[in-house]
Amino acid sequence: MSNKFLQIGAAAILAIAPLAASEHHGEVKYGGLPLPGATVTATRGEQTSITVTDAAGTYSFSDLPDGVWNLEVQMLCFETARREITVAPDAPAAEWDLKLLPVDQLSKIAGPAAPPAPTVSIAKAEAAKPNAKAPPAKNAFQRTDVNASATPPPPSDAPASDAFANASQSDLNQRASDGFLINGTVNKTGLLLIFAMGSAAWAWNATSNSPEQAGGLAILGSIGGLVMALVTVFKKTWSPVTAPMYAVLEGFVLGSLSEIFDKMYPGIAIQAVTLTFGTLLALLVLYRARVIRVTDKFRLGVVAATGGIAFFYLLTFILGFFGMRFTAIFGSGLIGIGFSIFVVVIAALNLVLDFDFIESGAAAGAPKYMEWYGGFALLVTLVWLYLEILRLLAKMRDRR
Repeated sequence: MSNKFLQIGAAAILAIAPLAASEHHGEVKYGGLPLPGATVTATRGEQTSITVTDAAGTYSFSDLPDGVWNLEVQMLCFETARREITVAPDAPAAEWDLKLLPVDQLSKIAGPAAPPAPTVSIAKAEAAKPNAKAPPAKNAFQRTDVNASATPPPPSDAPASDAFANASQSDLNQRASDGFLINGTVNKTGLLLIFAMGSAAWAWNATSNSPEQAGGLAILGSIGGLVMALVTVFKKTWSPVTAPMYAVLEGFVLGSLSEIFDKMYPGIAIQAVTLTFGTLLALLVLYRARVIRVTDKFRLGVVAATGGIAFFYLLTFILGFFGMRFTAIFGSGLIGIGFSIFVVVIAALNLVLDFDFIESGAAAGAPKYMEWYGGFALLVTLVWLYLEILRLLAKMRDRR
């Protein structure tokens, strides 16, 4: 009787053995950083289970039957990773390091570039004005040309030219309104901020509802924003079109990343926004009061430091493909926090260069479209400053 009981018990154990399940969890990264929104699919025969990585880049299957499973990690703009995983009670956590798709495949995902804005209409419009001033010697107003002399030349005691002497007050007012104005740049900057904040709010909401969209929005926004920024820098006459496009694309990046960071560190996004605009206002007051003056040495120092930071970021990005990480710099230790503070200071000082650029452009009588370019320059610096402040606050939160 007892033997039969054991046989029945053994048969029951064998029958339910395949139903024994264990928890399997892992972490998905890119370049050593967590990658939220990646889709993880586990398959074995006809059995399939799907989950998505959270804000920390981790995933978990709580009820996979023990045994060998085929896992697949997918995410927009990344190569699909596949691996066999043994699910068991004491099995270690899996680690995944995704790789970006080649540039040609990323271009296909992003779609064809927007057609360039026509440049002939601007020239024709300027030529059609009866009292238009003669065009400057160069095709476009160059930032380095204006900044070469931050202080405008002293007023001359010589009489005005005959052209201006015979011009009516309405003609003079019209000529002034056709050129680069500081108030006009302020208005354009406000519009660009509205575009960026609008798309950021949309991206935040989309990421909150569907976390798997976070990575795709951030990457596509970064690539598209970089393209629009390069076009704007090299074709300043297109800035009335490309600057708003840049603002919208960067809003996708800001909104998705801010939502991820805010989940990990509640309230960090509003703190970063407050510090960014507080820094902008404080530096503007100091610049207008001439407490901070843009000299050649000041400009050279800020530009050199900015170039060094950009080169370091590019180097770490490339070395990341070979498994090399600068954990001390990007970690939450004292070295990492000190580095972030230095970068935030340099980013903030770039705002002073932007103020000087706008003021000098207005004094030099730059073309009207340069108001959009001035707003674009300010927005680029504000985006960089915000992201660096966000990173600094995250490092400081990690030390608590």
